[in-house]
Amino acid sequence: SGNVTSFDGVERLHKAGVDLVRVGIGGSIVCTTRNVTGAGVPQLSAIDSCSKSDAFIVSDGGTKSSGDMVKALVAGADLVMLGSLLSQTYESPVKDKVYGMAGRTLQEEMGFKEIKSIEGRDVPIKKKWYLKDFVDEFSWGIRSAGTYLNARNIQEMRNNGEFIKVGNGSIKKLD
Repeated sequence: SGNVTSFDGVERLHKAGVDLVRVGIGGSIVCTTRNVTGAGVPQLSAIDSCSKSDAFIVSDGGTKSSGDMVKALVAGADLVMLGSLLSQTYESPVKDKVYGMAGRTLQEEMGFKEIKSIEGRDVPIKKKWYLKDFVDEFSWGIRSAGTYLNARNIQEMRNNGEFIKVGNGSIKKLD
């Protein structure tokens, strides 16, 4: 269940019997909730706050690379969603665009009679991977991160990883 961005939100869902809690509001390439409502928390901050719960934390949004997945895992996510990334595989049933859960396209497909708030957009996608190639490259990125963190598994990544504040000049933009 979800989506939440706070420890309190996770705890309420967990106490209600939810085992997996989706964490993230506005981090996805298709989500415009932060712009439309002003609500949302940066993804890693939300994961860090929510991971103090006993619930399984599912990072939902903002994963554009294997490095983003590593950061989510180090911050405390147990699982990471890869919707837009997986939609780029030839095996994906997605045809030409991805769209958010609160976007017009999904609301129309669901047959909503009245659409009150649009908090998502349609984003065109191009197929560029076979699933096996994507998984191979993505998993090698995660394994490589493990070598830098002296970690053989996710728990060791979490124990050994740390976050430091960096400026925009230290981040390389990937195509």
